[in-house]
Amino acid sequence: MTSNCMNRVALILIAGLMVIAGCRSKKELVDGREVRVLNYEKLSAKMEERVEAMDYYSSRVNGRFDDGKLKTNFTAKVRMKKDSVIWMSVSVALGIEVARVMLTPDSIMMINRLQKNYFTGGYDYLSTTLGVPVSYEMAQAIFTGEPYYPVDKKMKLSLESDSYQMKNNPGPTEIQKTVFIQPFLYYVTQQSYIDPVSTRALHAENQSSTITDDLVWVNKMALTFVDGAANSTVSLEMQVNAIKTESNLSFPFSIPDKFDRVE
Repeated sequence: MTSNCMNRVALILIAGLMVIAGCRSKKELVDGREVRVLNYEKLSAKMEERVEAMDYYSSRVNGRFDDGKLKTNFTAKVRMKKDSVIWMSVSVALGIEVARVMLTPDSIMMINRLQKNYFTGGYDYLSTTLGVPVSYEMAQAIFTGEPYYPVDKKMKLSLESDSYQMKNNPGPTEIQKTVFIQPFLYYVTQQSYIDPVSTRALHAENQSSTITDDLVWVNKMALTFVDGAANSTVSLEMQVNAIKTESNLSFPFSIPDKFDRVE
């Protein structure tokens, strides 16, 4: 993989780790459990209660990146202290580390070992590069199963296909948001964000979850970034393994003296 391609994979990975009908009173699931429509306040409280106990997190990720020109597999070690820091070590063939990333709520730091350079800056740079708003909260939501962008009580809440659906009614220049929520574990199963102005869209599907230490974590996800103007599509698939919640984590990050800064 070339160094420029590695930069692109790392940026998309960060964004992915950042970066998707009628109302009825009740509906039966296959296992017989009954789903009742909740109002926004009750649903929001259930979602907040699910993530309230989350604190430390570590995992190993097997992923695949495809932008139509480059297809590559990668692995990543992920460590996180919720609302504070996300640390990633990204490797490709033979398990050789090619990039190290550390995110905080207001900064991004990345080392590219192939090109021997590094980047430090804010989320504005990444948002401009990718053409969609990105944030620390979006990266964290990848693993916690929360919405990538904020939802609110103005969005229409209904029961659709055995899931709670939240959907806004945007104006002609506003982002269209659609979020599906699992009705018993209260994590996001699908989310879609479409910008009619830039013709860019982010679609994400959390295909499965796992319970570790009584906490629900997403362990398989697929993300798609679409740029209608450029007629391009980037896809990212990740399988998350070895999830742990121990607090004895370190977040080692140091920039080698001879590495050049990317402006």
